[in-house]
Amino acid sequence: MAIILKFVYTIILFIYLFLFENSVDGYIKCKTVVDCPYLISRTLVIMCINKQCVAHYIH
Repeated sequence: MAIILKFVYTIILFIYLFLFENSVDGYIKCKTVVDCPYLISRTLVIMCINKQCVAHYIH
């Protein structure tokens, strides 16, 4: 009985993760560079491009 409940519980968790994964937005919205988070790095620069904060590596 406990094995069946664990199986059902894990199936419900996986279904939940796959259904609601698409609603997560990975970008921070911005209007200017000031809206983006400040990052102290010599190789990474965060800029506001197309109203989204995007990180770029400097070579």
